Amino acid sequence: KESWRDPGAIFSAEQPLEGFLMSTTNLNIDRRDFFKIIFGTVALSACPTAIKSLAAAESLIVHEPYKLTLDCGYFLDPLLDWDLTLIPTYLEKLEQNFPGFGLLSVDKQNEAICEYMGYGDYSEFLYDDRNDWLDSRMDIEDLSMREGAMIGPYWTGIEFVESLSWEEASSLGVYIVEGEHPGSSFMAAGYEGDVDVLNRELVKRGMNLVVD
Repeated sequence: KESWRDPGAIFSAEQPLEGFLMSTTNLNIDRRDFFKIIFGTVALSACPTAIKSLAAAESLIVHEPYKLTLDCGYFLDPLLDWDLTLIPTYLEKLEQNFPGFGLLSVDKQNEAICEYMGYGDYSEFLYDDRNDWLDSRMDIEDLSMREGAMIGPYWTGIEFVESLSWEEASSLGVYIVEGEHPGSSFMAAGYEGDVDVLNRELVKRGMNLVVD
């Protein structure tokens, strides 16, 4: 894993060029799962002339850098489409908290619902139609800080910073914010330095990522 973060490894005999210059046709890219881009490809602009020529000769397509925007000191995904962002249903949440929830008997499901909702007894359940409630989307206030971040524009930046070791994050000057002030549910990844310096450091580490 460390080899592709070492710029020198790109040019070593043990690490063939083809392992780093990946064709876009071979990548199943999802904006919410970008590690194949930033850690598995190389930006053509970061390659020496000789390697550019070799890439052209071999018809290898080097992927465009993944782009994040720095807004008020926080990384965000500029291409996130809020219209396509879905808050999970209560059923999905219960399946997450209680694996196999859908396979449980009704009584066991009700026990799980009581535990999740903090009820002492199922008689406290206030909704007329249990199944309609299960299929309804959660109120955003019911999401944890992390769950709320996962559906928002700051999540990609959080994933980027969390993919780094503590030493790497500290060296780059990037960090995670969990609650800007007491009672806040805001979570994001931040950076307060010079963006040009950060982008140069990302290239040195072999990360195909650009921040603007």
